[in-house]
Amino acid sequence: MNEKLYFQVLTRYKEMERQKNRYLLGIVEILYSLVIICCSVTMMQEC
Repeated sequence: MNEKLYFQVLTRYKEMERQKNRYLLGIVEILYSLVIICCSVTMMQEC
């Protein structure tokens, strides 16, 4: 396999991953806060 081509593909993939990760981290943070809120609400109801 051509090393230069492989390197270009790898760098492009890493760039895509970085942008996707930033987007996913935002979603994960929102979901995580929602889960914490839901857990605290259910815990309050159980108590």
